[in-house]
Amino acid sequence: TLTLAVTVGVVVGVYDIGGGQSKAKAQQAATAAPHGLNASQQARVSQLMMQLQAQPKDAATLIQLGDIFFEAHDYNGARGWMKRAVAAAPGDLRARMALGAAEFNNSDAADARRDWLRVISADPKNVEAYYDLGFLYVSRTPPDMADAKKMWGKVIALAPNSTVAKTVATHIKGLAKE
Repeated sequence: TLTLAVTVGVVVGVYDIGGGQSKAKAQQAATAAPHGLNASQQARVSQLMMQLQAQPKDAATLIQLGDIFFEAHDYNGARGWMKRAVAAAPGDLRARMALGAAEFNNSDAADARRDWLRVISADPKNVEAYYDLGFLYVSRTPPDMADAKKMWGKVIALAPNSTVAKTVATHIKGLAKE
């Protein structure tokens, strides 16, 4: 039951786990023709691409493109766009969080961890980063229960009355039973 809950939590909290690719392939995929996008997503991508022609380093536009690819479950495409967004605006924590999620979903836990830790370094009260790191630690083989509990404990300490704190408290109780 805990494994199912954690799996569902990873999908919801950090998106689906996908296959990893090199940096060059991620960049290429991010700029390639959109695959798996519905008609409205394709139209939005076309609009955003026109905006990028005028302002190629506009982080907000790059993030919007990454979000569209996440929504379409094209995590490699999302990774490419988010890498470009972080390059354009290294201090944009939303872009770095999303890049970490894309890396995680491309089986690149080391880079995801690095990006989420950078978020925490810049914003030690970023609940989402601690939440995602907890799932990263649980997803390791073997699971790193101690670090997962530590990260989720930070979520509870930072946002004790939040829905996410209640969720991780349940996960921590489940981990204690294992």
